[in-house]
Amino acid sequence: MEAAAFLDRFPEFETTAEAQLTAVLVEAAAAIDTEIFGGRYDDAHGLLTAHLLWTSPFGVSLRMEGDPSPPEKSRYFQEFAKIRREVTPRAIVT
Repeated sequence: MEAAAFLDRFPEFETTAEAQLTAVLVEAAAAIDTEIFGGRYDDAHGLLTAHLLWTSPFGVSLRMEGDPSPPEKSRYFQEFAKIRREVTPRAIVT
């Protein structure tokens, strides 16, 4: 996902410095596999990037006042985790 496409989907991060956004896009891309996520890759990449930005020290001001969610439970990560559950196989123990 390119920075412009990310900002179209997540305009709340438009004030993020370009260098930081690019670095976090690269970091998120390294954490997910295109083959596993398939057609949901861009969605997962964007959501994980948003989560990483939201939980960074610079993202604190983006949190809604009174939001009790700890950083590791961002709404972005919850949506990312939902996609991850959809695309990853589950092991069956017998």
